[in-house]
Amino acid sequence: MAVIRSDDKAPKTDITVYLKADREAFGDVIEFGDNYTRISLTLTNAMVIDEFGTVHPGYLTSAAIYAAACAVNDPLAIPVESTSKFITPVEKGKKIDLKADCSHASTRTRDVHVVGKMGEILVFECDVKMVITDKHPMSIKLAN
Repeated sequence: MAVIRSDDKAPKTDITVYLKADREAFGDVIEFGDNYTRISLTLTNAMVIDEFGTVHPGYLTSAAIYAAACAVNDPLAIPVESTSKFITPVEKGKKIDLKADCSHASTRTRDVHVVGKMGEILVFECDVKMVITDKHPMSIKLAN
């Protein structure tokens, strides 16, 4: 499966974003295509917040933003908004499957809907708005 960027028509067969992201924290890409990605996130001890093994929900949101960025697959796309819905707590040792679908692929603003499941059980949803910028924001030098 290849991803086509709206401004260059050349197919992309590799992920071009978040190349330095920690896969243990954000998950592994297990499926990748046109405006779509699927991530597998294993919940680890480092994510635990209590004696019950409950994982902090922020890890799910971070993984969802990573999945959204991979679905858009443009190095100049930045997340500008996200809304998360935590349906049930999750615990260490489990695997969460996150599927991200991108809409408005021909515009500079992309809406990505991410669904997180543990097996067949829906545990999480997140909507991420990504904007394709002209320059990477960190490359812009600000005056003191």
